[in-house]
Amino acid sequence: MELAVFDLDYTVWDPEMYQISGPPIMSPIEDHLQKHTFNPTFLRSCSTIEEGKIVTDRRGTPMQVFDGA
Repeated sequence: MELAVFDLDYTVWDPEMYQISGPPIMSPIEDHLQKHTFNPTFLRSCSTIEEGKIVTDRRGTPMQVFDGA
């Protein structure tokens, strides 16, 4: 039996998996603009191809998605 492991931490997003609560999910960006003091420029770096949504963990911590990911 062979095993392949893909470690995507800090390759596709930041923070790393051990620093987040659960797997990445999509959340409406508006929720974070109203509730948190996150800079809108930072929140844009958490966006994906789905307009109006950012990547967060299940607690709502934004996850920065790297260019080209």
